[in-house]
Amino acid sequence: MNSTGNKIAFLGQDQSGLDDGRVYIYSPDRQKIQVHDTHHALSRLGDHISEEETISGFNQNGTIRPVDLKWDERDPSLLCVHYQGESDNLLVCYWATDNGLIEQEEVRFPENSRTFLSLRAPFFVFSSNDDVVCHPLRDFVGLENCDDTTRSALLDFSRQMAIGDLDAAFNSIKLIKNERVWLNLAKRCVFTKRLDVAKVCLANMGNARAAAALRKAQKEPELEAQIAMLALQLGLVPEAEKLYKQAKRYDLLNKFYQVRT
Repeated sequence: MNSTGNKIAFLGQDQSGLDDGRVYIYSPDRQKIQVHDTHHALSRLGDHISEEETISGFNQNGTIRPVDLKWDERDPSLLCVHYQGESDNLLVCYWATDNGLIEQEEVRFPENSRTFLSLRAPFFVFSSNDDVVCHPLRDFVGLENCDDTTRSALLDFSRQMAIGDLDAAFNSIKLIKNERVWLNLAKRCVFTKRLDVAKVCLANMGNARAAAALRKAQKEPELEAQIAMLALQLGLVPEAEKLYKQAKRYDLLNKFYQVRT
């Protein structure tokens, strides 16, 4: 049950009594059950399993399955599913929305971790042999000690980003005066290809050099080439290389390699 008591998450069984590998969300106030098929997450735990296979196929051999569910201790819509394979453990966080579960992020167990204890944003909490290990959520890297106001704003930012509403995500954090927050958002812009938001991020970071480089890059006709320059300015070198290749700008890719050698 989540922190406000209005959603209950559970795993189910098929008619033969075996785990069916699905996540069920029951909303008592709405008298509604949502069913989430998680084969896309399970496929990442085995190289021999393709993304086209169904979840029932995974459970026939019983090697990969969801084994536990944990709601965030404070946010009532953030749910973490623990998947277990023969030699691997994967945690996938989802936002529970009226339209079903929307994936937020995934993380494998940190080295030497034994048990997933809880989700308490900004941390996944694990037990180790002789201690407790805290692993930050993706959007909280470098912001692990933020105050409650920033934490709530970042969670709303994460939620809106996962849903795909980048404008709402930007509005969630526009009043935050923390350079690390804007850096994280700027890096996200590389993957969402939102140069308009990236410009705002760089301005809030006070990064005039990167802003100037981005303005110059916007003269290039291909969006990917423009985004590649943003990636370079933010230290996302592998992403920049991929973007230049996507744009088929081998002249810029050659310059990229010359600078890196």
